[in-house]
Amino acid sequence: MKIKLLFVSILFITQLISAILIAEEATYYGVAKTSSGLPVLWKTLPVSLCLSNNIPRQHRSSIRKAADVWNSYFPKKIFDLTCNTKVQKYSSSISGEKGIYWVEKGFHKFTDKTSLARTIRSFNEDTGELVDADILINAEFFDWTKNGLDLTTVLIHELGHALALKHNFISLKSALNYYPYQSGFIFRKLGNYELTTVKHFYFKDPAKIELYLHYYLNGQLDKAIQELEKAKNKPYSLGYLYKLNKKYSESIKYLTKALGKGQNNELVLYHIADSYWSKKDIPNAKLLFEKVVNINSNNYEAHTNLGAIEFGLGNISKAKKHFTSALSINPAHYIACFYLGRITKDTKYLSCLSKFSPDNTLSEILASEIEQQNCSWCIHDNTSLATKITRLSKLKPVQMLSAIRKDNVCIKILKSERNVPDQVFTWGSIEAPKTNLSEISGIKNIMGKTLCKKEHAASENCTTIIIANDAPKSTLIHEYLHVQQIRKDPKWCAFSKALWSKNEVSPDEIKKLYNKEWDVLKFLWLNRDQLSLDVQDKVTISAELIEQAKKRAYFDPSATELIRKEQVAAYLSREIVQYKKLLGTKHNE
Repeated sequence: MKIKLLFVSILFITQLISAILIAEEATYYGVAKTSSGLPVLWKTLPVSLCLSNNIPRQHRSSIRKAADVWNSYFPKKIFDLTCNTKVQKYSSSISGEKGIYWVEKGFHKFTDKTSLARTIRSFNEDTGELVDADILINAEFFDWTKNGLDLTTVLIHELGHALALKHNFISLKSALNYYPYQSGFIFRKLGNYELTTVKHFYFKDPAKIELYLHYYLNGQLDKAIQELEKAKNKPYSLGYLYKLNKKYSESIKYLTKALGKGQNNELVLYHIADSYWSKKDIPNAKLLFEKVVNINSNNYEAHTNLGAIEFGLGNISKAKKHFTSALSINPAHYIACFYLGRITKDTKYLSCLSKFSPDNTLSEILASEIEQQNCSWCIHDNTSLATKITRLSKLKPVQMLSAIRKDNVCIKILKSERNVPDQVFTWGSIEAPKTNLSEISGIKNIMGKTLCKKEHAASENCTTIIIANDAPKSTLIHEYLHVQQIRKDPKWCAFSKALWSKNEVSPDEIKKLYNKEWDVLKFLWLNRDQLSLDVQDKVTISAELIEQAKKRAYFDPSATELIRKEQVAAYLSREIVQYKKLLGTKHNE
């Protein structure tokens, strides 16, 4: 006999995860099926689920009420919750004893830590007969006494999974829908989906679920939409499916129809707001998310989305208020942790991320941003330095070289080995280079580099800027800014010297190099209008900013966001047109 396990969770942090789970298992008229197409069912009713002894007394009655709801709809009892489990602690090795377990430690071993509960089923692959089902309640990360969660509502949902029923997100009247349970949402009813499916399989009722729902539960969204378009009387289902298919205008149209005039359905309003947000219609999204929190101040998802909107609009205090509200309602909401960490730069939110985030990416992003915010060498927001560099940029090339050298910095102009058009300014016309850049840097194509004193043979006596003979003026300013970073934090030199002796560089070391470079590029970009720059400088700065943002994409999405908000690509395109005019047609290639 082949035994197969099925895992089903309720309430995930993002709607996206919920959407993905639609096609998690194939279905047969509303229940899971075997690989050969047999429905997964219990052989007999009632299903006896024993309660673990460690379930607090005040919660045991809430759990039994959930079974009572199921039993009240049918002529025969569906669930019996009168026994206690033989063991208190759930283990995957337990077999044969169907139970409901209060998991105070180790919940994360079986499922996503942000889930309120989890149902684990086992069935006979040859026959489809269910042989075991266990419901795990997340008491490790959620305080069911203080946070106002309705355990009965949650257990009604999970008992549906114990019967092998699937999530049904496209019905407002289904216990298997995704409701904001972590916001204290209460729904103690069964919908037509649950009633029809159970009656069909366990009470020989010939009725079957509607075809659109069959398609939906099998992940055939386009066919489900076609069937719903024919029906013309299920606007919520149709609107939700259009949202899943990223057709947001259609989604808004049908969800608004489902809402009706003067209605305040929290879930429908949320999805309309979310569709507006996906369309980048921020005013309407903000207005409707605010309506949602006015209806239910505990809707943590709406608070989080409002926080993200306010954050994007630069209203940091309002954003912080919403994220704080979301986290107080749902302590496992790692997205709120992430944004609060970005706003406050408090390292305590790193522990929140490490505990609840599904991977380490957000922790790395936040750690990098906190490091930049608190770093000892950062210069991008230094106003006095901006004034100094603005004055420097207005000097003639010879005066620039002289001014920097008077600041105890050595400058060596080297051959880049590139074919430089005559129209482009070169430092080599001022001081003829004697050495190739690649002989020092090992790289032919770089424009410049800053070396600490005694870091390299070329910088034996002083901090040294090596610069290509064809580099634009901004490159010298760029490297001089690196000098300022070094002066703010002399420890950087020890790190830089160590890199010269290595054949391979670790990911953490690469991120430090990226952070240092990004700090300078942000300085140049944010102060570009004050600096005296020509077209070659503008092309160089904007192109390097875009290139660095791409390198940082895997750990710092704020870099990509800056590129988007500042419209750097459009700026670069305009400057390239001017640059080509400068070079002349023969150099355009």
